[in-house]
Amino acid sequence: MTEPYGVPAWADDDYAVDIADLYLHLGIDPKLHHVRLLTQAPGGSFTHRIVSAGEVVDAATDHDRNVWSSLNLFTPGASGAVRDLRRLVAFALDLDVKDGGFDTFEDAWEFVTVTATDELGAEPVAVIFSGHGLQPVWKLERPVDLGKGSVETPQAWADAYAAVGGHLQRLAAEAGTRIDSAYGPERAWRVPGSLNLKEADNPVPATAWINDTLDRLTIARIREITAEVAERAAAVRADRPAPVPAGPVPDGGCTYVQRMVAGWASDRWPAGERHNRMHSAAIRLAAAERLACLDAAGVADAESTLRGVFLRSLAGARPDTVAHAEVARSLRDARTEVASWSDAKCRADLGDHTHGSGDSTPFDVELAALPVPEIGTDTGGGDDDPHDPALEEAVFGYSEITRHIRAYARYALISPWTALLAELARVALLTPWYVRLPALVGGSPASLNTITAFVGESGAGKSVSTGGSGALVLEPHADDRPYMFLPGEDIEDVLTARAVGSGPAVARLYVRTEKRPHPSDPKQQITEIVQHRRSVWLAWSEVDTFLALLNHKAATISADERIKWDGGLLGATVKTEHLNLTVEPGTYRGVTTVNIQPARATEILALRDGGFTQRVVWCSADDPNAPEEDDESEVPRLPVHLPAWHTADRQLNPPPGSDHPPVEFTVADAVRAEIRRARRAQTRRAPDALLGIDAHRNLCRLKVAALIAAMHGCRHVGEDVWALAGRIMDHSDRVRGGVEALLRERTRAAHRERGVAAALAGEVEETVRSETIETAAARVRSYLERQGRSVTVGEIGSFLGSRHRKHTTAAVELLVRDGSVLEELSGSVKRYRLAPGVVE
Repeated sequence: MTEPYGVPAWADDDYAVDIADLYLHLGIDPKLHHVRLLTQAPGGSFTHRIVSAGEVVDAATDHDRNVWSSLNLFTPGASGAVRDLRRLVAFALDLDVKDGGFDTFEDAWEFVTVTATDELGAEPVAVIFSGHGLQPVWKLERPVDLGKGSVETPQAWADAYAAVGGHLQRLAAEAGTRIDSAYGPERAWRVPGSLNLKEADNPVPATAWINDTLDRLTIARIREITAEVAERAAAVRADRPAPVPAGPVPDGGCTYVQRMVAGWASDRWPAGERHNRMHSAAIRLAAAERLACLDAAGVADAESTLRGVFLRSLAGARPDTVAHAEVARSLRDARTEVASWSDAKCRADLGDHTHGSGDSTPFDVELAALPVPEIGTDTGGGDDDPHDPALEEAVFGYSEITRHIRAYARYALISPWTALLAELARVALLTPWYVRLPALVGGSPASLNTITAFVGESGAGKSVSTGGSGALVLEPHADDRPYMFLPGEDIEDVLTARAVGSGPAVARLYVRTEKRPHPSDPKQQITEIVQHRRSVWLAWSEVDTFLALLNHKAATISADERIKWDGGLLGATVKTEHLNLTVEPGTYRGVTTVNIQPARATEILALRDGGFTQRVVWCSADDPNAPEEDDESEVPRLPVHLPAWHTADRQLNPPPGSDHPPVEFTVADAVRAEIRRARRAQTRRAPDALLGIDAHRNLCRLKVAALIAAMHGCRHVGEDVWALAGRIMDHSDRVRGGVEALLRERTRAAHRERGVAAALAGEVEETVRSETIETAAARVRSYLERQGRSVTVGEIGSFLGSRHRKHTTAAVELLVRDGSVLEELSGSVKRYRLAPGVVE
């Protein structure tokens, strides 16, 4: 294909590849993995084998024959049927440009790049030019293993492929064109690098183009389409009239079955599928005969059609007399099987079609996929980008303050999100300790204490965002300062990031023990707990330090952080007096920040069972939206005055550290109502309730909203700041979701790496076993040829040596399956003889 047909930019000669490159792109190892190889000399018969992918690479250079290969993997030594599939890695379609197919290559490309891409939610990773059409290939988001011990079954996935392929086939039909019913996972596809010799005098090179897209066909999308197919098929069936009513049979049979038989007439079954297809067709014919869909003449014609397609598929591989005997046996076995079926099962096997000559319902591939089993597991995760420019603008375009924070972050070369969340941490620390959130649920006021995770790779600027100064110069109200700070405290001290070495040490950041003379006996001393700080910034600049504390024996750091976030009693009462340190609820302010590298977040996420993860607001330390050019214009810090919280009835010049009654934010009625609705949904465990890892999402959001209000000099949480806090939580959810997705992929990769040795060992073991069975089969065939009569399995086993005797049954089954040996029943004993025409 040298001239363009309106193809995408990547479908040109610069991206043309052969089968070796296509295998590499799909993750198929030429030495390790086995595929189905199908070959045919022009005008000759088809041959197929299960071979290593490397043998297909070699076969592609044989330009004397047509070459096809599967793109999914098979068990070595198997027959190549659906049941022999071992691993699925790709889904493909066959779009022929011919009469009855696509009129032009432009039409075919449009179907690939628009219709199929939109429906599957992914671009193809490659497109094979077969010589007379296109074969687009989609890579699955993860391999689906079907080997021993897998919960997945090959037939369930074959049904799912049929549902997806049938869905796309229906869309093509609606557009007035047709794609082949060739999308099964066992299907063999034209090999790039080989020649298409369909017209021997006009050979056409087959090639393929690689699309370097990261798109993958997801398991979730396959399940979604399969469910849609099931729902649509069920609706079609519900709307149909009662199937097969009594009445005279039209001449030749009902239209549905006539079309079914007509379809057989043009079939040519691959060598590895002849017997399976013959059995399936015979079953459907027996069901049609049972339901009187065909009269006697129609049944005879259908049987003749089946004999014809079977003989064509054999292509002279066996004498006609043997082929006729096999067809007769299949028809007889099918009638025996169907005789035990109910009428309902017979009708279901024939698509529940409407009986009669007026039937216009075509055979629906989607209906044939029912009932649909559950496929795979949802991988979860979403495509939401935490750096979505629209989301960023909605947050940082809110006010002059938020715009300044972004501008300062870009000047300082840090993430605007970490700059914003770090600024909110500073606002919390400089909001007096006696300020609380109202008791909207549960009856108790809530604290403003927060936990924030800054997420980014090493060098992303997480540490420079915490502690000290930021984009704003925050000024607490002068009347609040005497109550905010204890003697020795000031703004610089409050904004200094601190660290601890254990959970109990958190309380020591606020209180200490001091010895004082006993009031009644000055010679005696007593120990008292004295609070020396009201506000503390606890910063874990390295997540490893935090994880080390978590993994320490009898660690309490996670519990202490949860209690601090709630504003509860810190510390514990113990027997050792100097360790007996506690901080009373509602007497302190605390924020915690944790710098996390995404790959090190596993144990942080694992803390969800205790409730720590639910209390964290996550933000990204990256800034992909930053301008490419740096104008280096300095952005000064912006002075911001925080609201006044002191009460009017306090003394005029209180000493530092004076007590103060609690003061609360006010909350808009609409916000209050929304929070209470969400809480009711939680208590009822409603489907849309915020549960699990989102259980504390609304309280996190309310804290963020209150701090945004305070940053803008306001003591009221209105609907506007509540909405803005919701957008910040959206960013948090997306960052956390991205971390979870990364960790899932890393886990899968680790499992794959650990499984390589085991998989290779399994492949070697399976290959050795298959080679042993093939050797045994060759010996059995030689033995039967010399005997010239039928023999029992026992006789065959006696002939085989000790090395091969245990494979007697498998070797005989292999020979029967490929037609080299015929099985006969003599009384109750099975006997075996060489098929006529088979020569060693």
